[in-house]
Amino acid sequence: MFARLCLLSVLSMGAFVAPAVSKDNTGPANGQVGGWQIRVDPRLGNGCFASQHYADGTGLRLGIVPDRLSLYLILGNPAVADFMEGTSLRVDYQGGPLAHLSLRNADTALAELAECQQEMQAVGGGNSAFVRPASDPFSR
Repeated sequence: MFARLCLLSVLSMGAFVAPAVSKDNTGPANGQVGGWQIRVDPRLGNGCFASQHYADGTGLRLGIVPDRLSLYLILGNPAVADFMEGTSLRVDYQGGPLAHLSLRNADTALAELAECQQEMQAVGGGNSAFVRPASDPFSR
């Protein structure tokens, strides 16, 4: 129950995942192909991304972080509480398993994530400049 409350708290504070898989219309539109929106995210170094939204509320975003030359995948769904109660996540591709990921201790990690986000909000966490909270062990 605590994990669900933390999750709702994090999502309501505008954590990264929520805006990332929401209707991505904040960045400049570059096009649309096969139901996918192609856009640019100025918050990630003008990296391009493709997003798709499904009838059940699931959002999928595939993007590029240009300064790291890396790809990312973000998956969002209104049933994230169900996700946190699971013990693993299996990703299939073309009918076969691509990855089988453990969700062990995900509820504990989520609680820590909520605490971190609260600290960031207290120091202006919605701003573009990153400020580490005093309690961050890596800020010393």
